[in-house]
Amino acid sequence: MTATQSGTPATPDATPRVAIDFTVFDRECAKRGATSEPARAKLVDTDRTTLWRWRKGRQTPTLDKAEHLAATFEITLDELTGRAA
Repeated sequence: MTATQSGTPATPDATPRVAIDFTVFDRECAKRGATSEPARAKLVDTDRTTLWRWRKGRQTPTLDKAEHLAATFEITLDELTGRAA
């Protein structure tokens, strides 16, 4: 565990996170005309760096953000995560 600048111990992030299926993400973005990374980032109200980190698996969106993405695309969270049957 690392300390913050104030010297207090950092706590692990307990925010639930969800891995998204980028095949679904890219398809839904394309349906809305967002075919470049900057356009995709703007569509989903995030920055390109965050989107890149999600894509590379260095971060995953929070559950709240994943729900926002699903609502933006008018699909279920299961569809966004590739769990839909």
